[in-house]
Amino acid sequence: MNYRIVNGAVSYGAETILEEINIEIREKEKIAIVGRNGSRKDHIA
Repeated sequence: MNYRIVNGAVSYGAETILEEINIEIREKEKIAIVGRNGSRKDHIA
């Protein structure tokens, strides 16, 4: 199964952190969400 995000955005509260995101995750590829301890990575959906 492939996943694709086209023209996506990431916001934190009212602030846009990233915009115009284009990414494709292909079958058998691995990804990771990284950040410093305490940065609430568990709330990413």
